[in-house]
Amino acid sequence: YDKVVSDEVDINFQGVLSGADGIIRTRQAVHNNRILFWLTSKPCSYIREGAKGGKLYEMLGGGPMTIEKCAAIRVRLEAAFKEEFKDVELIYLDVSLRPTERTVVVDMWCRDPLYGKNFEVNAEVEESE
Repeated sequence: YDKVVSDEVDINFQGVLSGADGIIRTRQAVHNNRILFWLTSKPCSYIREGAKGGKLYEMLGGGPMTIEKCAAIRVRLEAAFKEEFKDVELIYLDVSLRPTERTVVVDMWCRDPLYGKNFEVNAEVEESE
């Protein structure tokens, strides 16, 4: 089982090939990649799972960018993360806003419990007009 799980392969979450052959091979990088895609996806980004994408965009939608909104996004994002990623532990989550740019900044630390390794995920999403 361990060998099968450790041989995961993926490409960059933006579909961009980078590095020598553009393939991500470490387990933490694969987790990081799928979390980044989930955070920065838009509604219907997941072709066969239309309701899966765009959670952060949905949380950002409408209303003023306030500290209260930031706190609400953090609570909702934490719950959505735990529901979506059963194989990754969320250790730390910070959500901050850049109101003038209508952007939310997400910083998180996660843990791969299978290998006991921590990794960082950072994303910025601009509210759609």
